[in-house]
Amino acid sequence: MEITSIEKCKRARGRYNVCLEGRFEFSLSEEVLLESGLKSGDVLSEKDIEKIKSSDEKRKALNAAFRFLSFRPRSEKELRDKLSEKSYKSEIIDAAIERLRELKYIDDEDFAKLWIKERMSQKGKIVLRQELLKKGIDKKLIEDMLEGINTDSELQAAKELVDKKRGFQRDFEREEAYKKIGGFLLRRGFNYDTVKKIIELKTKKSP
Repeated sequence: MEITSIEKCKRARGRYNVCLEGRFEFSLSEEVLLESGLKSGDVLSEKDIEKIKSSDEKRKALNAAFRFLSFRPRSEKELRDKLSEKSYKSEIIDAAIERLRELKYIDDEDFAKLWIKERMSQKGKIVLRQELLKKGIDKKLIEDMLEGINTDSELQAAKELVDKKRGFQRDFEREEAYKKIGGFLLRRGFNYDTVKKIIELKTKKSP
């Protein structure tokens, strides 16, 4: 089939309508049009058309992924889920993810490191582990990352959270401290040993 015209889309910026034998057949992004080198007078087979359409879908998916990443870093699973929500086929998503890996835009190890670094002052290991699992990060990778948080760092983070919490700036009886401060820290993902040490600090009486 012969390309009879290639014209800018009036309603979609950066896209072009391709007409074959005088009838609209498909639209392409400007990038794919330039990469393909299509021009009026070219003759396309059904295989050529499918290949061009596939290239355009891959470009759409890649651009969608870039938009998602512009808001914040994301794990591979998050991007796959987002692209699936946009109804892209699995092979198109695979191609987009592979290209993002090549460009170093996604790396689950880097994502996990950043996630832990930004949140370890607010959350304990238990919650961090749950969050990263939900993001699709490999379980062994998570454990390796969390091992880097030593006990003293986690204790300091818990202490700072409690010190900043309104209502905790007073002496507590041990039972009340476990109920209020302990409950607060456990919900934040700190383990029992850390909670116990913080309770000892908050209930220690001056001689």
